[in-house]
Formats: sequence, structure tokens, C-alpha cells
Amino acid sequence: MPIPPLVQDILNRYDGKPPKPFAQQTMNRYLKDVCKAAGISDDIQMTEYKGGIRKDIKLKKYEAVGTHTARRSFFTNAVISGVPVHLLMDMAGKKSEKEFWSYVCIEKELAAKTAKELPFFKTSFKDAVLKVV
Repeated sequence: MPIPPLVQDILNRYDGKPPKPFAQQTMNRYLKDVCKAAGISDDIQMTEYKGGIRKDIKLKKYEAVGTHTARRSFFTNAVISGVPVHLLMDMAGKKSEKEFWSYVCIEKELAAKTAKELPFFKTSFKDAVLKVV
């Protein structure tokens, strides 16, 4: 798997070795702090279950962010950027597309705008190289 330049820069700072990972609890706290500082503070409503009792709670979006949110965001942004799904499925450890797509959250309008920018949708009929399969 290729290493993106940003990741390579980080590895170079640490003599080719990744930095020591944070405990998940610490990482989640840092992610919340970063999202708060970035202004990700929309009001959201979540459902919580305690002892089998459903409770709707209101939070700021940054309060609900965690490592799993970051994982889903990575795969969503990679799909939007045009990374082939089969490569992402391998990275995510997902065997079926149905399971993979449950990780990706793309609004229909954004999906349409993204598709519009792909070469396939920009090619005119007269310029197309068509293949019969």
C-alpha cells in the first residue's frame, strides 16, 4: 500500500518509525478537543440505551466524535476523492461491498457533485472510447 506524502513526512520526523500511539480514551479526548477548536459544534440528537431504557440526548457534534468517527470519515473522504472501493475495502478489512458502504456516509447531493467531476461523466459521446463487454 502506498504511503501518502503527509504520512511519509510524519514518519521522517520519527526516523521512519510511527509515533507511539495514544490510548483510545486519550485519543478520543484529543479528537473532541480538536473538533471543538475547529468549530464543529452543531447541535445533534443521539439515542442512548441504559438498562434497556431508551433516552434521547442532545449534544454538540464535537462531543460525539471518537476514533470510530475518524475511521468512517477517512473512508468517506477517500471515496469522495476517487480512491477505488476495492482498495478501501481491503484497508477496512471488509469482505462485502454492502458491509463497506455501511461505513461510508455520502449525502446524495455530494455524491452527484463528485460523480459529475469524474472523467467518465465528462467525456462526450463523440470522444468516448466504448468497449462492449
